[in-house]
Amino acid sequence: MLEEAFDGALEAGATRIVVDLGAISFIDSTGLRMLIRISERSADGQLEIRSTPIVDRLLQVTGLLDQLPLARRDDDGAVAPSS
Repeated sequence: MLEEAFDGALEAGATRIVVDLGAISFIDSTGLRMLIRISERSADGQLEIRSTPIVDRLLQVTGLLDQLPLARRDDDGAVAPSS
């Protein structure tokens, strides 16, 4: 579903695509590969991934935390858009 939605947004000419993982409590290697794939297919600044601390931990362990365009959180946990 994510890839279909992403493809549809690209085809529609979207200049900004936000992937909100807020409801995700588990992600496996298939999900990680999908995030990498859509990140690689996006233009600079086009994709923003809104993660969670649980997903961030997995991204950190796998070395992907700094490789994906993640939105930053402030000290209160609110999401701030990536620059």
